[in-house]
Amino acid sequence: MIVSNDSATGMLKEPLGEWGYQVVAARNGWEALVLVGRRPVDGMLVDMDMPIMDGRTMLRELRWLGYQIPVLMMSNESDEKVHRQLLMEGAQGFFLKPPHLQSLQQTCRQVFKS
Repeated sequence: MIVSNDSATGMLKEPLGEWGYQVVAARNGWEALVLVGRRPVDGMLVDMDMPIMDGRTMLRELRWLGYQIPVLMMSNESDEKVHRQLLMEGAQGFFLKPPHLQSLQQTCRQVFKS
């Protein structure tokens, strides 16, 4: 699942599909939580910067609800402290936007094994 309102991030749907992932898009964190409750999700690629519910809040809510879905976060934020905090809060990885596709593919293969 891609969770983003960013058109550049939305362009990740095509390469993810080519890599064998079935992609479902959500425009914000709230919509993502609703979708997770309705269908099985093997992994999430989440933008931190979204309206209604940002990616960090969505990650916290996801974990609070008991979901252990692997989550990779993306943002324009380059602060290493923020990256470490996200990992401590349950994210499996972090990418600066736009992510380097080869690195993203490798990480997705490692994190989204199913």
